Amino acid sequence: MQNEMIRSEYRGVLYCPVCNKISKDLYELNVHLDENHFDVAEKQKETVKSWLMKKVDEAKQLASIVVTQHYLHKEEFELNENQVETEVTREHWQIEENALCFFESCRKSLVSKGERVNCRKCGKLFCNAHTTYQIKLSQNAQHDPDHGIWCRVCKNCYEERKGYMDANGPVVDYFPEFKHFRTQAVDKMNLHANRLEKRVLNLFELAALDSKNEPATNSFYKLINSFKSRKRALEQSIVSWEDDFSVIHCPICKYSFNYTNKKHHCRLCGKIICANLKTKCSSVVQLNMKSRCLNAFDSKIVDKNSTNASIYSDWSIRICKNCRRIIFSRKEFSNCLLKPPQLVSLYTELSTLRYKIETLLAHQKRIDEIALIREKILETFFQYDELSKNISQLTTKSSTMKSLQIEIHSEAKRFLQQRMLSLQFVPNLMKKDNNRTNKMMHFPRLNEKKYLELEILEEQRHQVQNWIKDASKRRKYDEVGVLLDNMNMLSLEIEKIQAQVDEFSPSFERKTYSS
Repeated sequence: MQNEMIRSEYRGVLYCPVCNKISKDLYELNVHLDENHFDVAEKQKETVKSWLMKKVDEAKQLASIVVTQHYLHKEEFELNENQVETEVTREHWQIEENALCFFESCRKSLVSKGERVNCRKCGKLFCNAHTTYQIKLSQNAQHDPDHGIWCRVCKNCYEERKGYMDANGPVVDYFPEFKHFRTQAVDKMNLHANRLEKRVLNLFELAALDSKNEPATNSFYKLINSFKSRKRALEQSIVSWEDDFSVIHCPICKYSFNYTNKKHHCRLCGKIICANLKTKCSSVVQLNMKSRCLNAFDSKIVDKNSTNASIYSDWSIRICKNCRRIIFSRKEFSNCLLKPPQLVSLYTELSTLRYKIETLLAHQKRIDEIALIREKILETFFQYDELSKNISQLTTKSSTMKSLQIEIHSEAKRFLQQRMLSLQFVPNLMKKDNNRTNKMMHFPRLNEKKYLELEILEEQRHQVQNWIKDASKRRKYDEVGVLLDNMNMLSLEIEKIQAQVDEFSPSFERKTYSS
């Protein structure tokens, strides 16, 4: 067919490739093909276009459903899969023939039955437009979001339900469950601690009986061996010891037992543990036979080769780390309550001084009032700084406590920088008397105040210099600029006071501080 078209082109005649109709030229052939043979694509386009328009119309209807319900009084979507609304009680429903809509801004007369709708929760009558809300209700018409039935309600009942406009969201309280499990764990731990304490008391009693029934012998070695065998038998009568061959490594540090790391039995739980001084899996404590109480335990780990070997007496027992922690935890806790750590006491004093400084600066609103108590405030500043330094210099064994001390000291320095910066703008309100005689009359009192103020300012400038060095080491150059301004202001104030002091006492020498 294509070959025939090619030949016909050379003859000046064109044939339709579908129906063989003759066309005069190429334009006529294209028009023929578009009109008679390619209308299927147009039909498909019209079909797709009509489908899209239909979906757009449906979307518009869904978007305006609230407006449609309001003006046309149509029922909103039914959220229940089956019609089970009759299960909710209707005993509380309002029954009136000529009632008005209970909504305040409506008050529409509800004449026909189709216009009257009872709120399923409160039972009051409303029109269709004001009962378009739904919540889940139980059979007693109470809000039940878990097992209730979707029912039509009024706006007030919808907004007054629990959880409406709650910004926190649903909350599940697991504390009762946690408390239950924690109580069980604490009771179990207390029971175990009481059991260990009872074994300790039994050791006291057996040790007292053994000291009375001690056999008499002339040989020292026989006496020692006899005592060790009797002591071992008494200790095994308190708690059964674990078999030596059943344990290969220490249950605490997991190190294997060998000639250097020997096996030992805990006298309170009977387990096999090692005596490595590095891991401190076990320790030796002494029983005080005079007091016969748990407080007689020595809470230090005893080494036989140390100078404290005297504490390793006849009635010293070895206990593991776990039993030791349980036995001494109550004692250490009570001692901590009676005598708090030094850090706590120093921090309490620091907080008291901080409150005192803030109170002094807050109660004095006027600048002249602050100037009158300036010396008192500066003295409190120095006490505060000294306490913060003492806290940072405390010796601790824990890295956590050390970081806590550093944070307290840093916060104290920041507080001092802020408060002292505000204090620098307070002028010195010492009035000058032009009369030389009056100055000489008040010379002792004036000189004493000036000397004290000058000394305080010198100490303050020295402290600011230390802060500048500290900030430079930490590369806090923004703080360095502020501190330099403060030091310049202090220097000007010192020079001014020094000039006043030299006027009365030229031989006065200032106290210098080495940086």
